[in-house]
Amino acid sequence: MKLTTINRIAFTLLVSAFLFSCKKESSDEATPSYYVKFKMEGNWVTWQKVVGELGPDLADNSKINFGLTANNNTQTEVLDISLQLDGNTINPGTYNSDDHFLPVMYMKNANTANMEGYTLGSIDGQADSRYELTLTSITDKTIKGTFKGNHLVSIMADDEMVHITEGEFVIPRIR
Repeated sequence: MKLTTINRIAFTLLVSAFLFSCKKESSDEATPSYYVKFKMEGNWVTWQKVVGELGPDLADNSKINFGLTANNNTQTEVLDISLQLDGNTINPGTYNSDDHFLPVMYMKNANTANMEGYTLGSIDGQADSRYELTLTSITDKTIKGTFKGNHLVSIMADDEMVHITEGEFVIPRIR
């Protein structure tokens, strides 16, 4: 059941990200600069094709979802972080994958036959994936926060992982 819900969230966010990325950028300096900046394999990367949502779960109105989707400039890489809670409110605060439904996914070679996906998991001899999401500001137009974790495990290969260890974001809120 959780997988179906998260698939719906991921699909909604991916479609929204592609729609959002087609929007012309404003030249107004007062417009906030939206981004997701994170450390992957020890190197900082910043992506500005980003979108976020916070609202009732579309399949179960007894739950509420937060979602963040970011793409690199060529849209060949995607980072997706979601949070689902019981109830109808997500407040600023810290949420972790040990205590909450907090899937994190990274994809490379998106939209190709060679797409590779990485998500929370475990590899023999390694600690399980763990992530923490901190929402610092939620308005009707913008969501800000940080995240930290250790690694994501390949969906296809049992012994591959990618290290995404920390990040921050300022994202436009589509709902």
